[in-house]
Amino acid sequence: MKRPRAAIDWLYRRNPHGPARCVVAIDRGSGAVVCNNAAWPWPIARAAEPLAGLLAGDFVVKPVYQRQGLAKFGSDFHRTHPWHRNSTRSGFSNQKSVAWLRKRQSAHGSGGIIPKGVLPCDGFAFARAGAAGVLHIVSATAAPALRAWRALMLPNSAAIAIEEVRRFDSAFDDVTHRSMAWPGFWCPHDAEFLNWRYLAHPTNQYVAFAAIERGELAGYAVMRLAPTAAWLMDFVAPVAPSPAAYALLRHALSLARAAGCERVDVVASPTWRHRPLLRRAGCIRRPSTISWFATGEFEPEVARLDDWQFVSGDSDTF
Repeated sequence: MKRPRAAIDWLYRRNPHGPARCVVAIDRGSGAVVCNNAAWPWPIARAAEPLAGLLAGDFVVKPVYQRQGLAKFGSDFHRTHPWHRNSTRSGFSNQKSVAWLRKRQSAHGSGGIIPKGVLPCDGFAFARAGAAGVLHIVSATAAPALRAWRALMLPNSAAIAIEEVRRFDSAFDDVTHRSMAWPGFWCPHDAEFLNWRYLAHPTNQYVAFAAIERGELAGYAVMRLAPTAAWLMDFVAPVAPSPAAYALLRHALSLARAAGCERVDVVASPTWRHRPLLRRAGCIRRPSTISWFATGEFEPEVARLDDWQFVSGDSDTF
Protein backbone atom coordinates (compact mmCIF):
# COMPACT_ATOMS: atom_id res chain seq x y z
CA MET A 1 0.00 0.00 0.00
CA LYS A 2 1.42 3.35 -1.05
CA ARG A 3 0.15 6.33 0.94
CA PRO A 4 -0.29 9.76 -0.64
CA ARG A 5 1.78 12.49 0.99
CA ALA A 6 -1.34 14.07 2.54
CA ALA A 7 -2.24 10.75 4.19
CA ILE A 8 1.27 10.42 5.62
CA ASP A 9 1.10 13.90 7.17
CA TRP A 10 -2.37 13.13 8.58
CA LEU A 11 -1.38 9.77 10.05
CA TYR A 12 2.14 10.52 11.28
CA ARG A 13 1.89 14.13 12.44
CA ARG A 14 -1.74 15.11 13.09
CA ASN A 15 -2.93 12.18 15.24
CA PRO A 16 -4.59 13.74 18.33
CA HIS A 17 -2.94 11.06 20.51
CA GLY A 18 0.53 12.17 19.41
CA PRO A 19 3.08 11.78 16.60
CA ALA A 20 4.13 8.44 15.18
CA ARG A 21 6.77 6.37 16.93
CA CYS A 22 9.31 5.35 14.33
CA VAL A 23 12.24 2.97 14.59
CA VAL A 24 14.71 3.91 11.86
CA ALA A 25 17.70 1.88 10.63
CA ILE A 26 20.65 3.90 9.29
CA ASP A 27 23.53 2.67 7.16
CA ARG A 28 26.66 3.31 9.26
CA GLY A 29 28.80 3.95 6.21
CA SER A 30 26.64 6.37 4.23
CA GLY A 31 24.33 7.71 6.94
CA ALA A 32 21.34 6.95 4.70
CA VAL A 33 18.00 5.92 6.17
CA VAL A 34 17.35 2.40 4.90
CA CYS A 35 14.34 1.25 6.93
CA ASN A 36 11.42 2.69 8.91
CA ASN A 37 9.09 0.75 11.21
CA ALA A 38 6.22 2.92 12.42
CA ALA A 39 3.50 2.68 15.06
CA TRP A 40 0.85 5.26 15.87
CA PRO A 41 -0.57 6.15 19.30
CA TRP A 42 -4.04 4.61 19.47
CA PRO A 43 -6.91 4.56 21.96
CA ILE A 44 -6.78 1.19 23.74
CA ALA A 45 -8.24 0.31 27.13
CA ARG A 46 -8.45 -2.74 29.35
CA ALA A 47 -11.97 -2.57 30.78
CA ALA A 48 -12.10 0.95 32.29
CA GLU A 49 -8.29 1.37 32.41
CA PRO A 50 -6.76 3.48 29.58
CA LEU A 51 -3.54 1.98 28.25
CA ALA A 52 -0.57 3.35 26.35
CA GLY A 53 -1.89 2.01 23.06
CA LEU A 54 -0.12 1.72 19.72
CA LEU A 55 -1.29 0.63 16.29
CA ALA A 56 1.54 -1.08 14.39
CA GLY A 57 1.74 0.06 10.81
CA ASP A 58 4.18 0.81 8.02
CA PHE A 59 7.36 -1.23 7.64
CA VAL A 60 9.35 0.16 4.71
CA VAL A 61 12.78 -0.96 3.50
CA LYS A 62 14.70 0.48 0.55
CA PRO A 63 14.86 -2.15 -2.22
CA VAL A 64 18.65 -2.46 -2.17
CA TYR A 65 18.55 -3.40 1.55
CA GLN A 66 15.69 -5.89 1.36
CA ARG A 67 16.14 -9.59 2.26
CA GLN A 68 19.06 -8.77 4.56
CA GLY A 69 17.38 -9.49 7.89
CA LEU A 70 16.23 -5.99 8.72
CA ALA A 71 12.77 -7.26 9.69
CA LYS A 72 14.27 -9.46 12.42
CA PHE A 73 16.58 -6.63 13.46
CA GLY A 74 13.62 -4.27 13.91
CA SER A 75 11.46 -6.88 15.65
CA ASP A 76 14.19 -7.76 18.15
CA PHE A 77 14.78 -4.08 18.84
CA HIS A 78 11.07 -3.53 19.55
CA ARG A 79 10.82 -6.40 21.98
CA THR A 80 13.75 -5.17 24.09
CA HIS A 81 12.74 -1.49 24.10
CA PRO A 82 10.79 0.04 27.04
CA TRP A 83 8.09 1.03 24.54
CA HIS A 84 7.21 -2.65 24.23
CA ARG A 85 7.06 -3.38 27.94
CA ASN A 86 5.07 -0.25 28.78
CA SER A 87 2.56 -0.21 25.94
CA THR A 88 -0.09 -2.35 24.28
CA ARG A 89 0.53 -2.78 20.58
CA SER A 90 -1.93 -4.22 18.07
CA GLY A 91 -1.73 -4.46 14.32
CA PHE A 92 -3.02 -5.97 11.10
CA SER A 93 -0.39 -7.93 9.18
CA ASN A 94 -0.31 -8.28 5.42
CA GLN A 95 0.31 -11.68 3.86
CA LYS A 96 4.06 -11.15 3.43
CA SER A 97 4.42 -10.29 7.10
CA VAL A 98 2.35 -13.31 8.14
CA ALA A 99 4.53 -15.61 6.02
CA TRP A 100 7.68 -14.12 7.55
CA LEU A 101 6.36 -14.56 11.08
CA ARG A 102 5.42 -18.18 10.44
CA LYS A 103 8.81 -18.91 8.90
CA ARG A 104 10.47 -17.45 11.95
CA GLN A 105 7.91 -19.15 14.23
CA SER A 106 7.57 -15.88 16.06
CA ALA A 107 5.13 -15.45 18.96
CA HIS A 108 4.81 -11.89 17.71
CA GLY A 109 2.38 -13.29 15.17
CA SER A 110 -0.04 -14.68 17.76
CA GLY A 111 -3.57 -13.43 17.44
CA GLY A 112 -5.65 -14.78 14.60
CA ILE A 113 -7.57 -14.25 11.39
CA ILE A 114 -10.29 -11.61 11.54
CA PRO A 115 -13.66 -12.75 10.21
CA LYS A 116 -15.04 -10.85 7.23
CA GLY A 117 -18.74 -10.42 6.56
CA VAL A 118 -20.64 -9.07 3.55
CA LEU A 119 -24.03 -7.35 3.69
CA PRO A 120 -25.44 -7.36 0.12
CA CYS A 121 -27.33 -4.18 -0.74
CA ASP A 122 -29.85 -5.99 -2.94
CA GLY A 123 -31.09 -9.47 -3.64
CA PHE A 124 -28.99 -9.96 -6.77
CA ALA A 125 -25.79 -9.17 -4.87
CA PHE A 126 -26.97 -11.61 -2.20
CA ALA A 127 -27.30 -14.37 -4.77
CA ARG A 128 -23.92 -13.55 -6.32
CA ALA A 129 -22.31 -13.77 -2.88
CA GLY A 130 -23.30 -17.42 -2.72
CA ALA A 131 -25.68 -17.24 0.22
CA ALA A 132 -27.46 -20.41 1.28
CA GLY A 133 -30.95 -20.79 2.69
CA VAL A 134 -34.27 -19.10 2.30
CA LEU A 135 -32.91 -15.92 0.72
CA HIS A 136 -30.80 -17.62 -1.95
CA ILE A 137 -32.99 -16.27 -4.75
CA VAL A 138 -31.77 -15.73 -8.29
CA SER A 139 -34.94 -14.55 -9.97
CA ALA A 140 -36.29 -11.03 -10.49
CA THR A 141 -37.99 -11.31 -7.09
CA ALA A 142 -34.64 -11.28 -5.28
CA ALA A 143 -34.55 -7.56 -4.46
CA PRO A 144 -38.10 -7.26 -3.02
CA ALA A 145 -37.64 -10.52 -1.11
CA LEU A 146 -34.51 -9.22 0.59
CA ARG A 147 -36.17 -5.90 1.37
CA ALA A 148 -39.14 -7.71 2.92
CA TRP A 149 -36.82 -9.89 5.01
CA ARG A 150 -34.89 -6.90 6.31
CA ALA A 151 -38.08 -5.01 7.08
CA LEU A 152 -39.03 -7.95 9.29
CA MET A 153 -35.58 -8.37 10.89
CA LEU A 154 -34.88 -4.60 11.29
CA PRO A 155 -38.24 -3.17 12.39
CA ASN A 156 -38.79 0.56 11.97
CA SER A 157 -39.55 2.88 14.88
CA ALA A 158 -41.18 6.29 14.64
CA ALA A 159 -39.23 7.28 17.77
CA ILE A 160 -35.89 7.23 15.88
CA ALA A 161 -34.58 9.94 13.57
CA ILE A 162 -31.32 9.69 11.61
CA GLU A 163 -29.14 12.80 11.29
CA GLU A 164 -25.87 13.43 9.48
CA VAL A 165 -22.87 14.05 11.75
CA ARG A 166 -20.61 16.85 10.57
CA ARG A 167 -18.72 17.14 13.85
CA PHE A 168 -18.46 14.82 16.84
CA ASP A 169 -18.72 16.37 20.31
CA SER A 170 -18.51 15.15 23.90
CA ALA A 171 -22.07 13.77 23.82
CA PHE A 172 -20.76 10.98 21.60
CA ASP A 173 -18.20 9.99 24.27
CA ASP A 174 -20.97 9.07 26.72
CA VAL A 175 -22.75 6.95 24.10
CA THR A 176 -19.49 5.20 23.16
CA HIS A 177 -18.69 4.21 26.74
CA ARG A 178 -22.27 3.28 27.56
CA SER A 179 -22.69 1.06 24.48
CA MET A 180 -19.22 -0.29 23.75
CA ALA A 181 -17.36 -0.70 27.07
CA TRP A 182 -15.86 -4.19 27.28
CA PRO A 183 -14.30 -6.15 30.18
CA GLY A 184 -11.28 -7.08 28.07
CA PHE A 185 -9.33 -4.95 25.59
CA TRP A 186 -11.16 -2.44 23.42
CA CYS A 187 -10.60 0.83 21.53
CA PRO A 188 -12.65 3.72 22.99
CA HIS A 189 -13.12 6.25 20.19
CA ASP A 190 -13.70 9.67 21.73
CA ALA A 191 -14.96 12.67 19.78
CA GLU A 192 -11.49 14.06 19.06
CA PHE A 193 -10.36 10.73 17.65
CA LEU A 194 -13.53 10.30 15.57
CA ASN A 195 -13.18 13.76 14.03
CA TRP A 196 -9.56 13.04 13.11
CA ARG A 197 -9.98 9.41 12.03
CA TYR A 198 -12.92 10.03 9.71
CA LEU A 199 -13.98 13.63 9.13
CA ALA A 200 -10.44 15.00 8.71
CA HIS A 201 -9.15 12.16 6.54
CA PRO A 202 -7.43 13.70 3.49
CA THR A 203 -8.13 10.98 0.92
CA ASN A 204 -10.91 8.57 1.96
CA GLN A 205 -14.59 9.48 1.87
CA TYR A 206 -16.45 8.71 5.09
CA VAL A 207 -20.02 9.49 6.06
CA ALA A 208 -21.15 9.64 9.69
CA PHE A 209 -24.71 9.59 10.97
CA ALA A 210 -26.44 9.44 14.34
CA ALA A 211 -29.63 7.91 15.71
CA ILE A 212 -31.71 10.37 17.72
CA GLU A 213 -34.32 8.85 20.01
CA ARG A 214 -36.87 11.31 21.43
CA GLY A 215 -34.39 14.14 21.13
CA GLU A 216 -31.44 12.26 22.70
CA LEU A 217 -28.37 10.80 21.00
CA ALA A 218 -28.80 7.01 21.04
CA GLY A 219 -26.02 5.80 18.74
CA TYR A 220 -23.94 6.53 15.65
CA ALA A 221 -22.22 4.85 12.74
CA VAL A 222 -19.51 5.65 10.18
CA MET A 223 -19.14 4.21 6.68
CA ARG A 224 -16.49 4.45 4.02
CA LEU A 225 -17.97 4.73 0.55
CA ALA A 226 -15.99 3.28 -2.36
CA PRO A 227 -16.93 2.57 -6.00
CA THR A 228 -18.25 -0.99 -5.57
CA ALA A 229 -18.29 -1.69 -1.84
CA ALA A 230 -18.82 0.29 1.34
CA TRP A 231 -17.08 -0.48 4.63
CA LEU A 232 -18.81 -0.33 8.01
CA MET A 233 -16.11 1.46 9.99
CA ASP A 234 -17.81 2.19 13.32
CA PHE A 235 -21.16 1.11 14.70
CA VAL A 236 -22.10 2.25 18.20
CA ALA A 237 -25.55 1.55 19.67
CA PRO A 238 -27.20 -0.50 22.39
CA VAL A 239 -27.14 -4.18 21.54
CA ALA A 240 -30.20 -5.34 19.57
CA PRO A 241 -33.09 -5.59 20.07
CA SER A 242 -32.57 -1.84 19.92
CA PRO A 243 -34.53 0.62 17.73
CA ALA A 244 -31.38 2.74 17.37
CA ALA A 245 -29.29 -0.22 16.15
CA TYR A 246 -31.96 -1.28 13.68
CA ALA A 247 -32.31 2.27 12.32
CA LEU A 248 -28.55 2.77 11.96
CA LEU A 249 -28.09 -0.46 10.03
CA ARG A 250 -31.06 0.24 7.75
CA HIS A 251 -29.64 3.70 7.02
CA ALA A 252 -26.16 2.28 6.34
CA LEU A 253 -27.56 -0.12 3.74
CA SER A 254 -29.65 2.64 2.18
CA LEU A 255 -26.63 4.96 1.88
CA ALA A 256 -24.49 2.25 0.31
CA ARG A 257 -27.21 1.38 -2.20
CA ALA A 258 -27.70 5.05 -3.12
CA ALA A 259 -23.93 5.41 -3.66
CA GLY A 260 -23.96 2.55 -6.16
CA CYS A 261 -22.30 0.00 -3.84
CA GLU A 262 -23.41 -3.58 -4.23
CA ARG A 263 -22.40 -4.57 -0.69
CA VAL A 264 -21.25 -3.39 2.74
CA ASP A 265 -18.12 -5.14 4.02
CA VAL A 266 -17.68 -5.71 7.75
CA VAL A 267 -14.42 -6.55 9.53
CA ALA A 268 -14.48 -6.76 13.32
CA SER A 269 -13.23 -8.94 16.14
CA PRO A 270 -15.05 -12.30 16.50
CA THR A 271 -16.65 -11.23 19.80
CA TRP A 272 -17.89 -7.87 18.47
CA ARG A 273 -21.25 -7.35 20.14
CA HIS A 274 -23.19 -6.41 16.98
CA ARG A 275 -22.45 -9.61 15.01
CA PRO A 276 -25.87 -11.14 15.84
CA LEU A 277 -27.58 -8.01 14.47
CA LEU A 278 -25.68 -8.28 11.19
CA ARG A 279 -26.58 -11.96 10.86
CA ARG A 280 -30.26 -11.03 11.27
CA ALA A 281 -29.85 -8.60 8.37
CA GLY A 282 -28.41 -11.28 6.07
CA CYS A 283 -24.66 -10.83 6.62
CA ILE A 284 -22.72 -13.55 4.78
CA ARG A 285 -19.46 -14.93 6.13
CA ARG A 286 -16.71 -14.74 3.51
CA PRO A 287 -13.14 -16.13 3.52
CA SER A 288 -10.72 -13.74 5.18
CA THR A 289 -6.97 -13.26 4.93
CA ILE A 290 -6.86 -10.36 7.40
CA SER A 291 -4.42 -11.26 10.16
CA TRP A 292 -4.29 -9.51 13.54
CA PHE A 293 -1.78 -9.58 16.40
CA ALA A 294 -1.18 -7.87 19.73
CA THR A 295 1.90 -7.69 21.93
CA GLY A 296 3.34 -5.76 24.84
CA GLU A 297 1.97 -5.25 28.31
CA PHE A 298 -0.33 -7.98 29.72
CA GLU A 299 1.14 -10.76 27.57
CA PRO A 300 -0.02 -13.46 26.91
CA GLU A 301 -3.56 -12.30 27.71
CA VAL A 302 -3.34 -9.40 25.27
CA ALA A 303 -2.65 -11.73 22.35
CA ARG A 304 -5.95 -13.64 22.71
CA LEU A 305 -8.27 -12.45 19.97
CA ASP A 306 -11.44 -13.31 21.89
CA ASP A 307 -10.43 -10.83 24.62
CA TRP A 308 -10.69 -7.91 22.17
CA GLN A 309 -13.38 -5.66 20.70
CA PHE A 310 -12.36 -3.68 17.60
CA VAL A 311 -13.79 -2.64 14.24
CA SER A 312 -12.56 -1.64 10.78
CA GLY A 313 -11.85 1.87 12.05
CA ASP A 314 -9.06 0.41 14.21
CA SER A 315 -7.00 -0.45 11.15
CA ASP A 316 -5.03 1.93 8.96
CA THR A 317 -5.94 -0.14 5.88
CA PHE A 318 -9.64 0.57 5.34
